[in-house]
Amino acid sequence: IGFESSRDLTGENADGNYEVFLYVAAAGTIMQVTVTTEAANGLTSVSGDGTRIAFPSTGNLTNQNADGNQEIFLYDAAASTIIQVTVTTGGLNSGPSISGDGRRIAFVSNRFAGGNPDGNFEIFLYDITTSGISQITDTTGGSNVFPSTSGNGTRIAFVSSRDLTNQNTDGNNEIFLYDAGAATITQVTDTTEGFNVEPAISGDGRRIAFASN
Repeated sequence: IGFESSRDLTGENADGNYEVFLYVAAAGTIMQVTVTTEAANGLTSVSGDGTRIAFPSTGNLTNQNADGNQEIFLYDAAASTIIQVTVTTGGLNSGPSISGDGRRIAFVSNRFAGGNPDGNFEIFLYDITTSGISQITDTTGGSNVFPSTSGNGTRIAFVSSRDLTNQNTDGNNEIFLYDAGAATITQVTDTTEGFNVEPAISGDGRRIAFASN
């Protein structure tokens, strides 16, 4: 279980900062993943076998974040290493969702000027095997948020207020599904007003649970 806490659970958090921890049920032990001072660490997403944790942080965990911007990081328990996934200046990188196999991380960002010059919040996908980042949504205005990644990372459920499939002309918050294999986006909900939020996709990518009013 990956989680955030401001308590001194391992003897390494005397300053009471919010840090990322990993509870290993088999051993009954708690490991402190981040050790920072006055940095924001949180919103963890854990792989299926529990050996990899994706999380956002403003800390300089790898000596690549001296400006203290919020970036996406990946902790690998097997290697006891932390990798900085995003390296940006200003803006925000948040909401990581790691695939069950631990190979891909979907996240939200308003950076990466190469494909996102307007600085809109878009969905991106990081592939650990290639260290490559691909842009899933490309919109102007509105928002694309709450990504949830399937077991192998080929399907991503997310929320968008944009007209990605010519079915959302009113700009309401709807649930969408991105399929990397078919390179398609499907609109799951079609509503007027209200909210459709927080999708959670199953490991096999066949079902999506979400909240709606």
